[in-house]
Amino acid sequence: KTPIRSARGLGGKLGKRVCSLLPTEIEDATLGCVAKLFSLHDLSNGLKSEEAGQLVFNICRGIDNEPVKETFGALWFKL
Repeated sequence: KTPIRSARGLGGKLGKRVCSLLPTEIEDATLGCVAKLFSLHDLSNGLKSEEAGQLVFNICRGIDNEPVKETFGALWFKL
C-alpha cells in the first residue's frame, strides 16, 4: 500500500516515469500495483533502461541490496 512516490529512489523523475506507465483507470499508484502489473521485462522496456527496470522491480518487491549502515544516533542502548 506504499505510494510509489514515497519509496526511496522513486520520489523524483524515476517515480514520475513509473507512474506514467500505469493505466489511467488506476487511482492509487502503489508499489503493489506496479508489482502486480509489470514484469521485469515490461519495466525495463517501459523505462527504456534495464538498470532502472531492475531497480524498480526490486523496490516493489522489498529487495534492497544496499548494505546496512550503522547510525550513531541509534546507539542509546549501549550506555
